[in-house]
Amino acid sequence: MIDMKDGEAMIRGHDLLVFAPGPWDDIWRNRHQLLTVLARENRVLWVERRIFLQTALRQAHRGELPWKRFSCPRIEQVRPNLYIYRDPIIPRVATRRPWGALTRWIRERSIQAAMYRLQMSAPIMWLFWPGQQDAIGRYGESLVIYHVVDEYSGYGSMSEEYREILRHQEEALLRRADIVFVTSPALYEAKERYNPRTYLVPNAVDYQAFQAVAEGDVSPPRIVSDLTRPIIGYMGAINAKIDLSLVSQIARRCPGWSFLMVGPITSEEPEDQSAYSELRALPNVLFVGRVDVAEVPHYINACDVCLMPYKVNVWTRHVNSLKLFEYLACGKPVVGTDIAACREVGEYVRIASGAVEFEQQIAEALREDGSELVAGRRALAARNTWEERVEMLSRAIDEVLVSRQRLPKFA
Repeated sequence: MIDMKDGEAMIRGHDLLVFAPGPWDDIWRNRHQLLTVLARENRVLWVERRIFLQTALRQAHRGELPWKRFSCPRIEQVRPNLYIYRDPIIPRVATRRPWGALTRWIRERSIQAAMYRLQMSAPIMWLFWPGQQDAIGRYGESLVIYHVVDEYSGYGSMSEEYREILRHQEEALLRRADIVFVTSPALYEAKERYNPRTYLVPNAVDYQAFQAVAEGDVSPPRIVSDLTRPIIGYMGAINAKIDLSLVSQIARRCPGWSFLMVGPITSEEPEDQSAYSELRALPNVLFVGRVDVAEVPHYINACDVCLMPYKVNVWTRHVNSLKLFEYLACGKPVVGTDIAACREVGEYVRIASGAVEFEQQIAEALREDGSELVAGRRALAARNTWEERVEMLSRAIDEVLVSRQRLPKFA
């Protein structure tokens, strides 16, 4: 049922079995934010994606994975009502013939044992990746949610053969799910035809956390306190959708500006690696790496202008950027490329194409005398909180649960 508390509506008393596409200790994304809010009134078991031995060793040597992960407990409580399940690290060969079926069976029984230990029953199953549909029907779930945050077939470094496989997997999962949540209008348009219970739930912001920093007398992080003003910042994963070459061109054109890049480097595209190397060599560019979610407001608040330097392609046409509302929550001017996520809040985002236009738009943003603009940006962010998004999710979930009927399966 939905619990009404302080004017907020949230499902209450449910068990949520979440098959996450990444670790809990990753850069925080919408799934971290939403499940943290839901865990206030529900019990959550977050099942991390399996890490194989070769990958784990490589990540540990690069400092991306703590060595303690090799001996971490199977279940770890990280917050009240929120538990993380981690598989033992095994060689990839253990998932192939003739051992693959046995490995899958052992993993399934292990997750079921974790559920039993936590006294979970009839959970709401939450899936985030097309290939996860094999989990359906194995855990006594009462409801299946498929949460789409990207056009996954638009990711880089993917063969055309695998793109086609992914499309077929996703179509099947869209049809099987009881509820589909999407984060952008473009995703809604693309997915709704496969399932009539598709809901648009955009990303949002932990407004109170950003408000406390923006309105408080808070010193900037020590690592950026000595940077020359103005500081032009980017926060978030530095992956294949970020145009590092564009940022490099802007930084070269504007040597008197400091460029602050905060987030993990995850792109393995050769062109991105090359641009990354060029950027790191520039004296006015600082890469900080991943920071704790609690530190993100401090880094954004230290910036004078924030960037949305996305490539324009299939992937980015479908994104709904989480960082945008975080920028706005601190009242910062934003300059971004011409993608839908920027156009949707065009009043508060300057759109540019190419290094010359970016330089011009950043310069104009720096000259703003904009107390009203700052207030408008922050007011927009305040209307788009994770609590409000959980209310949207809860209404959809409760509607299906109360009806006591599963969706018809479409041919």
